[in-house]
Amino acid sequence: MNLKKMFAIILITISFSNCKNLEKKEKVAKHKNTNDKSQNWKYNTLAHQLLNEEQLVSDKPKSDYVPMYKLLDSVIEYNSIEIKPILSDTSLSKKQRAIKILKKIDISLAEMNFTIKIHTSNLSDALVPTKFNYSKWSSLQGVIHKRGIHRDTFFFHNYLTKNILNKSIVENIDRYLHFEKKRPETYYIVDCDIGALLYLSIAEVNSLNMYLVEVPGHNFVRYYYDDTGNYINWDNNTAKEISNEEYKKGQSFTSNKTLTEQQIKLGRYLQDMSREEVVGYYRTLTAVIAENSGDIISAEKELIKAVKARPYSTLALNNLSWLYITQDKYQEKVYFEKALALSKKVDSIYPMDNNYKDTFACAYASLGDFKMAEKIELQGSKDSTRLAGYRNNKTCYEMEKE
Repeated sequence: MNLKKMFAIILITISFSNCKNLEKKEKVAKHKNTNDKSQNWKYNTLAHQLLNEEQLVSDKPKSDYVPMYKLLDSVIEYNSIEIKPILSDTSLSKKQRAIKILKKIDISLAEMNFTIKIHTSNLSDALVPTKFNYSKWSSLQGVIHKRGIHRDTFFFHNYLTKNILNKSIVENIDRYLHFEKKRPETYYIVDCDIGALLYLSIAEVNSLNMYLVEVPGHNFVRYYYDDTGNYINWDNNTAKEISNEEYKKGQSFTSNKTLTEQQIKLGRYLQDMSREEVVGYYRTLTAVIAENSGDIISAEKELIKAVKARPYSTLALNNLSWLYITQDKYQEKVYFEKALALSKKVDSIYPMDNNYKDTFACAYASLGDFKMAEKIELQGSKDSTRLAGYRNNKTCYEMEKE
């Protein structure tokens, strides 16, 4: 199944305001100002460069991107001003300073009317204002105070277990109070990976040693606050410090998927991403933009580059497999064989994901092995439509066309 980004569409109100080895690594990107009049931005951070990559494959006019670059510049500018006093505060320990900086970024993004929407597909989704709908505000107030849940607005707290729900409402109250007091006409959306890119761009400009990190279905930022390898895992969805062990055990507020040491090794989960890896990660997202624009060739190229940069990326491998299985252009045995090889690799890295199992089963069906397709589907979501199709010797390409 083409995940696009493998999250349910859920809207969250949170206090961000809910996608190491000690070896020296190159920072995610080196910051430099640019006065290049051919570009529409003040800074030249990784996020600017990735937004430009989007622009190259999008069918949106160039003029649509001008305000996005300006907003991105404003986010960096405002946050840089806000964290400057903290950087020079000698009364704080290094860890205290780091936590205060991360919390200040969270608060500053909230003040600029950023909230969490899962999923936010890309930077161009994040940097366009959405009109705020206050029509259901009264009912929202009662629901938030009672349960913290309301499906019809972007204030939606999902996840985990009942025993943390009340605590989560308290954590989200700052976000709620901000919109209650300010009543902005519009707001902006981010999720784990897109929000992390804003953090990374602020970090670049302010020489903070920060990285993007991945666990299955989720991302966060890691901030090294001294020269000895000490760091904070900052879950920018929930504005919380979460340890590696909590992520491994599926005990964070935003990811309940457990991890074995073997999976961590094969999928490079919980590892710092280099700049090249972040670019590769993002190409999985630009591939979706290209596909939605009808440019299947560019989508394939983006996914091939994504796999080359991150050959362990289950999402990139899965989405390339799905492209070969379901697109008209690739309905040949050579591509079906490629799809099966890609899905086998995904399954060897992270076999617990039902969406990946679906693609895996489809790959077998594309080659006419319907018994194996059924077997794999039964290991995953056991989708009745898929199973009926396989029993009638139908491929996923045929089922998707129905």
